Amino acid sequence: VTVSHWIMPKNGRTPFEPVVNTGLSDKAKGWLVESTGEFFTDYKEFVDRAILCTKKVWTCSVSNKSGLNFREAELMEEEALEKLRHFPPEFEQPVSVLVHGGCGAVETVAHSVTEALTSLYYAGEIVDLPNCNFYGKAQTLRGKVTKVIKAPTFKFVPNLDKVLKRVDLTYPDGAAPAVAGTAAVSEEDAASYEVTVYPRSTVIPAKSFTVSPTVLRRRRKDGFNKDVLKMFMRDNAERIQLGGHLHVWSMSQEWVTRFQLPSIERKAVAPKSPKSGKAAMPITEAGKELAKIIKLREKLKGKKEKLKPEAQERMSELQGIVKKETKAWKKMMLEKKWTRMKAETAKRHAEKAELEKVEKAKHALWVRPREDLSLDDLVELPMPVPITVKAPVDIFENVAALCEWIHVYGNIIDLKRQIPHPLTYDELEVGVIWPDASGTLSDVLLHFLVVLFEETEQTFTNWGMIFAFEHTPLDSFSASELLRLYVLADELTQKNFDSEELLEKLKTESFYTLEPDEKLHVLWFLTSELQKTDAVETAMAEVHDETLALAAEWREEGTKTRADKRERRTKLNEERIQIRKDTTNKKSKAKVVGGKDASGDDGEGDQNDDDDDDD
Repeated sequence: VTVSHWIMPKNGRTPFEPVVNTGLSDKAKGWLVESTGEFFTDYKEFVDRAILCTKKVWTCSVSNKSGLNFREAELMEEEALEKLRHFPPEFEQPVSVLVHGGCGAVETVAHSVTEALTSLYYAGEIVDLPNCNFYGKAQTLRGKVTKVIKAPTFKFVPNLDKVLKRVDLTYPDGAAPAVAGTAAVSEEDAASYEVTVYPRSTVIPAKSFTVSPTVLRRRRKDGFNKDVLKMFMRDNAERIQLGGHLHVWSMSQEWVTRFQLPSIERKAVAPKSPKSGKAAMPITEAGKELAKIIKLREKLKGKKEKLKPEAQERMSELQGIVKKETKAWKKMMLEKKWTRMKAETAKRHAEKAELEKVEKAKHALWVRPREDLSLDDLVELPMPVPITVKAPVDIFENVAALCEWIHVYGNIIDLKRQIPHPLTYDELEVGVIWPDASGTLSDVLLHFLVVLFEETEQTFTNWGMIFAFEHTPLDSFSASELLRLYVLADELTQKNFDSEELLEKLKTESFYTLEPDEKLHVLWFLTSELQKTDAVETAMAEVHDETLALAAEWREEGTKTRADKRERRTKLNEERIQIRKDTTNKKSKAKVVGGKDASGDDGEGDQNDDDDDDD
């Protein structure tokens, strides 16, 4: 990419244009703003511009990052333009084809294009095949994609079919696109490629195989990522409107002509008519009559005449009537508005109450006591997958634990930057047992060292070690010596390493030729150092805070549940007590009524007896 122009920072969203003073003599006196190179003869203008340059209101016009002062925006533009100048040339054609005609914001299109470029392999591309056993022994071989038999499917990737049909790239040996990955597709849409595999021995001829992208690995390519792609789009493409709300991305004429892209014409869109959200008051009879009188007055005014006194009195009377009608109409509309708002509020409250009722019923159904096997959301446990273990038991335990550590902390230390595909136990086991300097274990070691060097480079005090770290390229040949220098850089690091014999051994031997237990000792030491980095400590602190929040929420829910149980128990006790009281009262009333009946019968008998005596 050739960047032949200079883009000045933006003050907010307005492009910055420096003041150019012409016609000044050589002896003119004034003040110079060093950051912008502007010359002012007015002191107030100079002070205003100097203060403006120090404010955090500037935006980098290349990366679109805001909240900067002028100097920061200028330095960021220089850095962004330098990255743009080193844009990989092998990506120019596929990026142009994918971006041209894409719909959406710059972030959406950049994400889709990056997904396609990092998950799709092209004809002529050099790839690696780790743990390839095509020649009877598991080893990492190099191959070349000769044909795309079936490409993976993507969502929201524009013009992918055009890339497969029109883009035919031939990469030089050693060059490849950016970080690779495998597409997550179903078995029906699984991709397949024809790859020519080159053995390490020149005697054995090369063979062609049909493989899936899961067995391929693309080597890292510097100079390309999503941020660089967004800068490339802002510098070489623009969003044009095709009508309505449809906006598409169109590459500049240089790229359209260079790669024979279809032209996209900008269509003129008619401006929308302004709409008023308020309802107009209907015209009444008094309003119509008043309009006629006003029209007559305007007509007589042109003839330099006046209305008759009767007409003027009628106009004043009509104006009062219209004013009262307008006031009544506004009051009526306001009452309608309030009635509608009350109805909407009541409807929302009813819906919320109904939803809470349903959720409460679901919760009551969920927390009821029941057997585990009667649950509706039972999930069968996954079937264990047998694996072939070549290492002894102690080595197997350490390799499995290391694989688990990488799965947990791999995203935090950005391991996908070095190893885009998911790491497996077999790859680690082969690297630990066999002395392979180009396999997966080598990538793991190099990435661990890169992260540690980026974290601790500023803390080194030994100038010899600083010189070694700055002027020694990190690769599989220099990794052992740089590892030894890193351990010797600090007394605490040496104490944590805890193996002077292994340090002495690293002076004369490579890491890849060490014994399996010695390799694992080194790797576990590096993992302990990585856990002290800012990224890992921040992630662990976030997980701890989230755990505390969940525990507090669980305790709060438990408190509410216990309170509900106590309330239900209290209500049940009150109901039982009330039932007992009612039963006791009924029995008491029944006894009182029975006693009264018995005493009434005895009185009649006594009276009869008295009557008999009288007789």
